[in-house]
Amino acid sequence: MKRKINPGFRDGVKDLTLSDGIPRLQRTISETGPSIPSDEEHAKVQVVEKSFGLADESIMAPMMNHPSGLSTVHGRIRYSSENDVAGLVKTYLERILYALGATDVEIHSEIATFNIRPDLWVVSVRGIPMGVVQVKKPDVPGKPKALDHPNVLGELFDFLRHLPNFHGVSPAFGILTNMNTWRMAWLPTESGDVDLVAGQEETFKDEDKGGADLLEGGQEEHPPIPSIQEEDDDTEENQEAFKDDCSARLMHVSRIFRKNEPDTLIRAITSVLCKMIRSTATPFPTPFANLEQRTILKFVRSEATSVVWTQLHVKPQWDKVGRPQKFLFAVQDLGRGADGRVWLTCTTSGAICVLKFPLDGKAETVDREHSSWQAAYPSIRTYKETWCGHVALRMPYFAPIQEGERESKIGLVHDTLTISFASKGMIHADVFWRNIGTYKDDRGEEKAVVFDMGRVKFSDTAADSGWVEKECGRLLLSETEEESEEYY
Repeated sequence: MKRKINPGFRDGVKDLTLSDGIPRLQRTISETGPSIPSDEEHAKVQVVEKSFGLADESIMAPMMNHPSGLSTVHGRIRYSSENDVAGLVKTYLERILYALGATDVEIHSEIATFNIRPDLWVVSVRGIPMGVVQVKKPDVPGKPKALDHPNVLGELFDFLRHLPNFHGVSPAFGILTNMNTWRMAWLPTESGDVDLVAGQEETFKDEDKGGADLLEGGQEEHPPIPSIQEEDDDTEENQEAFKDDCSARLMHVSRIFRKNEPDTLIRAITSVLCKMIRSTATPFPTPFANLEQRTILKFVRSEATSVVWTQLHVKPQWDKVGRPQKFLFAVQDLGRGADGRVWLTCTTSGAICVLKFPLDGKAETVDREHSSWQAAYPSIRTYKETWCGHVALRMPYFAPIQEGERESKIGLVHDTLTISFASKGMIHADVFWRNIGTYKDDRGEEKAVVFDMGRVKFSDTAADSGWVEKECGRLLLSETEEESEEYY
């Protein structure tokens, strides 16, 4: 007689639906509790707890039979690291979004630049971050509780500030969770608070998807082609002129929602996702636009790991390469390359440069790329330095080649690949338009640079320029290639 198999069960494994809520999480191996940042990493924040409008019950009922993406083994899910918990959170949120019908919204796991990037972003289909998700391991007896800790809340506050200050997103919402407990947070703004009054319920319709049309009507102004002439900076007078942002570190938060109230919890999670989706993003036409309304990151050249927010009032000098003594100001997050996170920065006089932090945090990674830069472009100065306690590569900024100009600039790219790489026994293994820029040399002539040098290879056959012809031909065929986050 055949044993009947209950659908959803496999040898003690049960596939859960959203109506099942969040199961028991069991620690394995690790006995440590959630990570708590220090004051140096993320200063404490003052929080004001406010009522949080929940999603209308009418949109919840059709969602509840959807799979949650969570599977238990004998009634529990085992984890050992914060990354394990982040994976569970990502899966759970993705399934809620799918059940909502928000199929044009993605959740990306983010690769951190030391202590200034969250674990997850809620991201629109066009790659604009619309919300922040910060994940901690579940609480353990005798250890600090993460969702109440002022430094953990300060960490979420610093992550949230990326949304309005680098991406033009408003209002800015975030989630802090250890899977067992969840807390919603938002930066205090009139528009952020107005729909969070007690008793008001969230509704969600296709036309509410603010993230779907983020760039419509927005016209980006491209900066001029820069030079690579360096300028000393950071005099004592300049240093004193720039003060850290002294505005109150204030954040509004919901109460803590717990998994033992499953119906209310999933309504709260659905609500904050709806709010993120309905937020709007107004891209800055230039990296230096609206500085008077923004606070930006100040990097300090030191072993101290703290990163602070500051206000900056400066006119950019695109024709000067910054040579900072102490400070750099991050005005734009240029995204992630093959092996690094890149920031467009300026000095106190407005001279421009780029900082690239290795994703693996290793000095050897910077050494390898620095050596490749020196070999390929001896006239372009790059520097290995320590900023905010982390090794980084500092280099000039190069103007991206716009889509309509690519065919006319292919000759410059061909010359660079031939002279700077093939003739020196080097092969650039990451030749894409996103990794190509231009600058003006001392004679005012435009030159191309192929950067993101982490994958440069040395080969006895590199002098055979067949690979150059192949790469240039592929570039011409891919003029409309979909851009990614990768840069430098």
